[in-house]
Amino acid sequence: MSIGIQDLSDELIVRMATVLARRPEYGIGIPSRRWLQRQEEKIKHLPKELLRPSGLKRLAIKIVDHIDADIVDPQAVLCKTHSALNPFLIRRLFIALAYEVTVHTDSLRLWGGRTLNQELSALVGRLDSIVALWTAPKLFHDIYGLAPFDGHHVFVQSGCEACSLAAVGASGRALADLRATLVNRMEERQIRGSRKGSSKEPRLYRVVEAWIDQLRKCRDGADRAEQCRAWSKALLVDLRMARPRIKSWRAKQKQHHAKLQGAKRPVYSELKRTSTGAKISPLPPSASGKRRTRNGIPIALVDVKGAEDQRRAAKASNRRESIYRPDSLSGDSDVHRREKSARERTTSANTRPPAPNRLE
Repeated sequence: MSIGIQDLSDELIVRMATVLARRPEYGIGIPSRRWLQRQEEKIKHLPKELLRPSGLKRLAIKIVDHIDADIVDPQAVLCKTHSALNPFLIRRLFIALAYEVTVHTDSLRLWGGRTLNQELSALVGRLDSIVALWTAPKLFHDIYGLAPFDGHHVFVQSGCEACSLAAVGASGRALADLRATLVNRMEERQIRGSRKGSSKEPRLYRVVEAWIDQLRKCRDGADRAEQCRAWSKALLVDLRMARPRIKSWRAKQKQHHAKLQGAKRPVYSELKRTSTGAKISPLPPSASGKRRTRNGIPIALVDVKGAEDQRRAAKASNRRESIYRPDSLSGDSDVHRREKSARERTTSANTRPPAPNRLE
């Protein structure tokens, strides 16, 4: 009962991507008041397709939802600032992102050969850092066995799905990783060819490209969008080289599971938000291989035993840019320059070293 990402025009995709972008110096876990105020102004000028349905339509949706919840799309969890956005559209975009950094990278996460490839180990770690945006620290540790890749856990405190999307939408490093995994999946589909839906473009792809296009240039004139795509292309080289080995490993796994006749097949779980907070919930047998129920968020299949080996390999990577650092993201801002200048003045005065930047 709502518009899908694939139904949006390129112009609407760009408008949405421009709003859902927050540079880390404006807060990640807890967005700054200034950023939230600017969001309110931007949202006022969005076209109706991107905004919450009118009162009459909302009433009709409530009535239908009361009769049969499966007819109506689930709505996104939104903070007060983002409550004016279309909650059905935001939910679809958020779930598309969640699938990309969990379900669609399961094979890479479980393939033992990743620990022998420093760049792919680092990639998996950075994807985990994106998942951390909507996964509380304790739950994250229960799922992945370790804290996010660079030791920081930045969790969006409000639980707002638009705020989580915005944290990714201005992160050059995160966007480079997402673009690489999306293009890799598209190439795999083209190789399969005859399979139904193989020619379809992932729903998230146009949004990621729009996010990259709106990355701000640096003061020195460097093109952040160009740099982001260069990072993506470099990562694609590693993904393409690993693709045949992952495919071979996956085929052996399927044969192994077939012999077990389902006795030890993977048990899927999802993240469910409840009135008392989020929790990890096993999917019921009725899910029939699906990775989430109507209101759930998918959880990746994880090789917890190999987590330490992966972390060690990732630390040796040549491309270890954090998804949180301003200088690995969308370019400088007045806020970041003032903070950097203040740190330099403090250091030059031989005073006590400044405390690290707040990440939340």
